[in-house]
Amino acid sequence: MGYWTEKQFRKLARVNKHPVIFYIKKRSITPMEGITINGSFGEGGGQILRMSLVFSAVTGRPFRIVNIRANRPNPGLRRQHLGCVELAAQMTGAENTEVKVGTPELSFVPGKPRSGTFITDIGAGSITLLASVFLPIAMVSEGVCRLVAKGGTDVPFAPTSSYFEHAFLPLASRLFSQLEWRIAEKGFFPKGKGEAHFLAEGKATLPHLSFLDKGDHKGTSLYIGTTNLPGHISRRLCSSFQNEFGARSLGFSEDIRFIVDNNPSPDPWRVGVSACSVSEFDRGVIARSLCGKRGIPSERIGKKLASEHLQQVEQPCVDSFLADQLLPYIALLGGEISVREPTKHFLTGLQVSEKFLGKDYTKKTEGEIHYYSFRPWYRSGESKRKN
Repeated sequence: MGYWTEKQFRKLARVNKHPVIFYIKKRSITPMEGITINGSFGEGGGQILRMSLVFSAVTGRPFRIVNIRANRPNPGLRRQHLGCVELAAQMTGAENTEVKVGTPELSFVPGKPRSGTFITDIGAGSITLLASVFLPIAMVSEGVCRLVAKGGTDVPFAPTSSYFEHAFLPLASRLFSQLEWRIAEKGFFPKGKGEAHFLAEGKATLPHLSFLDKGDHKGTSLYIGTTNLPGHISRRLCSSFQNEFGARSLGFSEDIRFIVDNNPSPDPWRVGVSACSVSEFDRGVIARSLCGKRGIPSERIGKKLASEHLQQVEQPCVDSFLADQLLPYIALLGGEISVREPTKHFLTGLQVSEKFLGKDYTKKTEGEIHYYSFRPWYRSGESKRKN
């Protein structure tokens, strides 16, 4: 690792035609330790960029990322990733130059996280993945942060709006003195065009996080959201989920609470369905979500959702996808988490955290369970930022 100056960043942009996002203070620049990230390692997708933006914003450390999303069929920045970069730049006072869809590499020099109102449009991209950039930065900003996000509320390969609200937010809320969100308009793939509003203010004292043992089962709920679809779609989905779940339940109560939200819309093209199953425990959450797709029967969606949910029930505290989302918070604030089998996203996230925070964690394995323990990097008002 070397030390980068403003002059060196400008030279990158001018000589190598390298898109650069930079933050320039009115006074002289103090060189900061820069990090180079290869976006092709691990899972090789957008998660590497999103986590790098978060860690950079919180630590104050600039980074350069190359081979962005190199392991995807359409590598480089897509509109949703560009939105994440622009949002992080807004929230840290960075300047954005020449970054566009398709960009394979960029550099980012953050300023200090700040409160305010931010607006981002990511087309059909996932609003809940955009929130994975917004919320950690809002957590360490002084004051209230608001976000108006336009994009997809329920899209494939991302947490659905119900998963975000009923699985992730209850766990994340302990980090905020205020945390609110509401959907102004549902947006489904491939058109998106949904809208969600966020309000977040971090706590004055941020807690140590522990996700080791989920405790006793409290109940399971199935959330189904449809827009401009007939009622039999949700009824058939509920029935197939219940049949599969009941046939393969792993010992806890099989009573399921069904919550169906049918949303009519004046826009005839705004059509879609998503389903999210959530099992609540004393100290943990197991959840899974899926989006429907034209041509796939509701029965197939319900059965697949129940099957994938039951595969996650043996996780010690949270499902593997929640573990992926909680990792940046635990790495920054300190804490413990246990997983039966870490996902490729989780292992990639560990590598990104090491780049910015050092290997500030320990791991032990007992039987099939892996335990990760992180020392706190960020304490309220006492972070190790260098700017």
